[in-house]
Amino acid sequence: MCDGRLRERPMWQEDELKGVALRVRTPGVRCSRCAYQGVRVAQMAAYGRAVADAYRHKQGLLTSGEIRAARKRLNMSQQGFADYLGVGIASVKRWEWGQVQEKSMDKLMRLLTDAVEAGRNARSVRTRVVPPTPRSAGRAIRPTRARAAS
Repeated sequence: MCDGRLRERPMWQEDELKGVALRVRTPGVRCSRCAYQGVRVAQMAAYGRAVADAYRHKQGLLTSGEIRAARKRLNMSQQGFADYLGVGIASVKRWEWGQVQEKSMDKLMRLLTDAVEAGRNARSVRTRVVPPTPRSAGRAIRPTRARAAS
């Protein structure tokens, strides 16, 4: 050690997540003498969330704060939101605390929490749906019966 004094100050830290280089601003400490800088143990959870959110932002995914805000806009608890999405409460907690969600789950969250995104998706579906042929028009799809095992 250099016997310098560590002072609290925001800092830029370079990191990497899933092969993506990131630069995040985070609370940290810096030595007044040797310019050493780092993150205190008590700040590691916030730092990890900042790195995950920087990754999410770069990948076009909802950040932990955006997920939490979407849930609160719907006036749902974490359990209610989990039920609404069809996932376990642990998943919602992990996403809000920094674990990066899969792109497919991100899309589902957007569709179920954002009316504009849902409308955009509905218009996209309408343009992709193949119109029925005259032969199948108006016919209901019949459920198939399970065969008895021989």
